Amino acid sequence: PNMGTWLSSEGNRKADVNAGRFPDENYAREIMQLFSVGLYEMHPDGRFRRDENGALIPTYDNAQIKELARLFTGFRFQHNDSTRFNTGRNFGKPMDVFVDEHDNNYDYSEEPNAPASKTVFGVTLPPLPATLTEEAVKDEIDAGLAAIADHPNVAPFISRLLIQRLVKSNPSRGYLRRVTRVFKDNGQGVRGAMRAVVKAILTDPELYRGQRVTRRRNTLRLRSEARRVREECRSRLYPLP
Repeated sequence: PNMGTWLSSEGNRKADVNAGRFPDENYAREIMQLFSVGLYEMHPDGRFRRDENGALIPTYDNAQIKELARLFTGFRFQHNDSTRFNTGRNFGKPMDVFVDEHDNNYDYSEEPNAPASKTVFGVTLPPLPATLTEEAVKDEIDAGLAAIADHPNVAPFISRLLIQRLVKSNPSRGYLRRVTRVFKDNGQGVRGAMRAVVKAILTDPELYRGQRVTRRRNTLRLRSEARRVREECRSRLYPLP
């Protein structure tokens, strides 16, 4: 619910063309730009893809934003008693679906001949029943999120962000390519297995390249060596008369 308020997806209503009202596009834009695919298509090693003219290739356009905005309609704060869409705030529970305000693909599209389904990154989502149900709405949203998660940009985009937070701000192309490979397949055919991705980040050779790692069996010897170094440094700073 906090995210719903911050990105104005809570209270996002279906379109009413006659009234000039259309779904809020804020969350639809942010879920792609910040949370999944970024602005431009990427290679697995983080380099940006370019078209035949050398220009960067956008991952989405305004039409895709509008399509996702239709998908994220009908969310409200949970309320035990109210049957209205607009209820009092409740930040203690996840938002729920108010089916009457979810875009049902039928009677209020900007395009009179629009198909009775939504499309996300080329994936046609399952059509909704004429009599809308909460389960059908959630299935449609799940399908939309799955289409976003399957976009090829997700692996390098998220892997770069994780490396930057956990290890270094400027990972090499090789480092990012190796982590992206694990993101795509953890070795058991699973995509996006975060345990494997984090392990790949924290065990990659680039993490410790250039660092000298030693192992001491005798801790007392290590302590005495440290004491000797400290005393030598002190004697150089403050030589005895």
